[in-house]
Amino acid sequence: MTSNGKNIAVIGAGAAGLAAAKYLLAKGFRVTVFERKASPGGVWNTAPGNGYWPSPVYEGLETNVPRTLMTLYDHAWPEDASLFPRSEVVRDYLQDYAAGVLRSALGSTNLRMRMYTAVVDVREATYRKAEYWRIRSSRRCLGTEEKVAEEFFDGVVVAIGNYHQPFVPKKYNVAEWCEAHPGSLLHAVDFCKPEDFRDQTVLVVGNGASGGDISFQLAGVAKMVVVSSGRWTPESTQKSLSARTHIGVPQIHSLDASMRSVTSTDGRAAYNVDRIIFCTGYVYDFSFIRKGTVRGDEKLFETGLKVADVYQHIWYTHDPSLAFVGLPSKSASFTVAEAQSAV
Repeated sequence: MTSNGKNIAVIGAGAAGLAAAKYLLAKGFRVTVFERKASPGGVWNTAPGNGYWPSPVYEGLETNVPRTLMTLYDHAWPEDASLFPRSEVVRDYLQDYAAGVLRSALGSTNLRMRMYTAVVDVREATYRKAEYWRIRSSRRCLGTEEKVAEEFFDGVVVAIGNYHQPFVPKKYNVAEWCEAHPGSLLHAVDFCKPEDFRDQTVLVVGNGASGGDISFQLAGVAKMVVVSSGRWTPESTQKSLSARTHIGVPQIHSLDASMRSVTSTDGRAAYNVDRIIFCTGYVYDFSFIRKGTVRGDEKLFETGLKVADVYQHIWYTHDPSLAFVGLPSKSASFTVAEAQSAV
């Protein structure tokens, strides 16, 4: 798509959205960035005042990849930043990058940043006898009434990242547990700080990046941490856990809400479980993108582990004026998002 003064909506002001905005501006597009939080930074922005949106970033989190793989072009990290920066350092890095994007647009009307603004509906629509993407958004600052707006764009870049829709398996009697013990079953996105679990017996389901780090953080405060992993072996899992407070078990077989117990596939059981944290990842959820009114009010993309009809993880094959940045989840996310934006 050539610029010719075209209006592009960028949804999300994390690393992917900021990079997309920067490169679109450089090509002469007029860009509107929608961000539901109070300021840029995406999932790394957990500053007070963001309001209603949970984040997978929790207190004490450090990156699990070196900052060399999280470096945006022509934007260096502070000299005193550690190799694996804490979350607030990443947030500040992205907000400094956002300030640079804003500076690049000074004196022009090509960039609009809409903070506190959540996109609730995207669909193809006819406007003034031409085809556009219609976006409906909801703006709500803390303590203010909701304001709904409708706008039309020549193109849309979806850059909301991969960590918004938690995945919790619909088995193990999860529904019964939630009904019997409200608030005791969480996902990693709900984890804020280990102190919330002091002197409790906690089941952590999953031993990937989040599961491993959360169970490690719980070791100093929880009464007992039981870690369940589908990739469990006695040697590998138990070796990585603290023998004083941690027990490694294979995959869950069932939960018993009446006994507050969990049984693993090897027959072992843990009782009096106070809290359960599912560290089982996320799914792609673009349910706010709908089919046009002619084709019915249906989701354009199914919620799940894959996104269909997207060429090279970027362009929607049926209409390349809809694009994605930062879609791959198993990658150096900042670097990939910037490379995609440059295309």
